[in-house]
Amino acid sequence: MTSIAEVIGIDEDTGLIQLEDLFRYRPPADGQEGRHRHTGYIPSFVAELLARGAMTLDTFF
Repeated sequence: MTSIAEVIGIDEDTGLIQLEDLFRYRPPADGQEGRHRHTGYIPSFVAELLARGAMTLDTFF
């Protein structure tokens, strides 16, 4: 798995699904283990989870 993404829409002109990466895999360097790293994009559902107290930003990152 190279990334984890949110579907953000469908392009009206091409009909292609639009994705925004939440996490991308970073290959290992200098013998370290590779990891998925957060891209900085905050998905659309986070605001609702925060408002309900179901999560904090610390738990997401």
